[in-house]
Amino acid sequence: MFPMLYGENLTEGLSGDLRRIADVAGIEAAIKIGVAFKGTYLYIRGVDKLMRLVRDMKIRKEYESGSGTKRLSRRYRLTERQIKNILGTESEGSLPRGIERLLEE
Repeated sequence: MFPMLYGENLTEGLSGDLRRIADVAGIEAAIKIGVAFKGTYLYIRGVDKLMRLVRDMKIRKEYESGSGTKRLSRRYRLTERQIKNILGTESEGSLPRGIERLLEE
């Protein structure tokens, strides 16, 4: 990790997306990403799908533990029909270990 320089945080010298990446992933990761993709428009997709998979897994677990569809719909801000659809479909697979925890942060 980069140390403080002259009492100032190094991210203060960064701007735009590079600073946003540094705030989330750290300055080293931001610089590595910046060098690897400099000048390239970068659109990161797929996170929504991962988050939905995690949500659906949680809904299934809570339902199996006794939570009703009405309670689940309130908790996850979905309609009861959406909850029933999630419960009625098979899981799209399991996530690699640690992904669920990372998406919750």
